Amino acid sequence: MKTGILGALALAAATSGLAACNGAPPPPPAATPASSLSASNARLVLSAVKGNPAAAYFDVTNKSDKDWMIDSARLEGAQNTMLHMETNAPGTVGGMGELPAVSVPHGQTVQFEPGKLHVMVMDPPATLAPGDKAKLTLRFPGGATMSFPLDVRAAGDRR
Repeated sequence: MKTGILGALALAAATSGLAACNGAPPPPPAATPASSLSASNARLVLSAVKGNPAAAYFDVTNKSDKDWMIDSARLEGAQNTMLHMETNAPGTVGGMGELPAVSVPHGQTVQFEPGKLHVMVMDPPATLAPGDKAKLTLRFPGGATMSFPLDVRAAGDRR
């Protein structure tokens, strides 16, 4: 008899808990880079010497309340890309060094600009010419991505 009453109480408690879950609003969708970040002022500057690396510059604005971390970048059709920054660290060539990641704090804009933070593009597609568009994809921990177009410019053009 005691077991039957306890079982009935447990079943009632479980059922009322499920009913409460059904009445609760669903959790908000998880923030994604595409919904939290925006890119502007995006351009790819080709090298003056054919075969040398190009550089991608842009501004990334984080309009969410979450910090994001860019762990890599990829230019469509390029052999390799790397996050790069001017540095005076020992062992760097020409004062530039590869970065493992770039933080984009919530509510802030991070500028990728000449002589500072940028994306180095090794062997960009030979068919790219000033006036074209290129596609850059940023990758975040966990595999989320964000893509946007870059205006292709010649070396020496306004950056």
